[in-house]
Amino acid sequence: MFDRGRVSAALSEEKNEPLNWLLGEILREQAELLGAPHFLLAALGGPRLPLLTTWNATIAAFRSLLTNPDCAPSKAANDVRGKNAADVEKKLRALQAEVFAILALRDQGFTDFEVVPPGQLQRPDFLASKNGARVRVEVKLLQEPQDIIRTIAKARWQKNRSENPERYCFHALLSHQHKGALTRRAKSRLENLIDQLPDIRSSISEDLDGTIGISLKRLDGTDQSAQSYPFSVMLESETEPRLVVSTSIGIADFAANLSETQRLLLKVLRVVAEAQTKFFSIDTQEDAADNLLALCWEPPHPLFDGAMLEQVQQQIEQFFSVFELQLRLVIFSAYQYVLSLEEINRYK
Repeated sequence: MFDRGRVSAALSEEKNEPLNWLLGEILREQAELLGAPHFLLAALGGPRLPLLTTWNATIAAFRSLLTNPDCAPSKAANDVRGKNAADVEKKLRALQAEVFAILALRDQGFTDFEVVPPGQLQRPDFLASKNGARVRVEVKLLQEPQDIIRTIAKARWQKNRSENPERYCFHALLSHQHKGALTRRAKSRLENLIDQLPDIRSSISEDLDGTIGISLKRLDGTDQSAQSYPFSVMLESETEPRLVVSTSIGIADFAANLSETQRLLLKVLRVVAEAQTKFFSIDTQEDAADNLLALCWEPPHPLFDGAMLEQVQQQIEQFFSVFELQLRLVIFSAYQYVLSLEEINRYK
């Protein structure tokens, strides 16, 4: 269970030093003021989870690349303030996108990263350098919707848990290999199967609409089945009864998909348009710097074609160049950044 009193003590531990440096003050404040914990508070207030290793290792690498690291905590605190856990979680994911962006740009040859403190004027998130040129860097999180089965399962599980927590006081695993839409009939049947989970002893397997294979399984306290799936997604806190959704990999996941590229292009265009005031406003015209928009893309599935990202980048850059507006676009995924064993072991 979540222990508010443990949050401050956990932040003071050496293996959480990077997290404490960047977010310690605001996390302590949120532990006292928020009615329910967000995922970072839950992780700090309970048994140590792998996500703390990731956050600490990436923050440590991020800090080492900044020329003005003392400015980062105040900007981070300003960025993640919120009224409730759900609001804060969205802002924490956006903050993590900024951390990953600096690591991704480092790997592309950028250096001298400088945090731009928050203020009243329209300014980008960072300044950087490459090949002797100064670059303004704005970071945005580009979120894709979760797969439809996961979305339906999450909503039904949370509804049942809130209405009858004693009846749904176990862990469960939902496995499937489906991409795309569901019929109304398949959606209704999936919800019905989740409703039946408290009454089954082990597992349920069924083909929704006769073609979409799913498997539902109850997990006891010693069952480690969920941990064997590398792309499992925890839909509840690790310390609370939860539903785990695992999407297995099929041959179709490796094939190029034109419709996916088109959808990504349209989403990127919207985000690019929203970010333009950070680059082409009166406040920025006097700066002698190039413009770079870094998009941290959260794909619906960890397997994707990297060429798709490059294609979208090139098309949007060409569009801006037609109007003599200088904008470079970098789209990356957090899945592309892999921590070294040394980084992992240091904060494990």
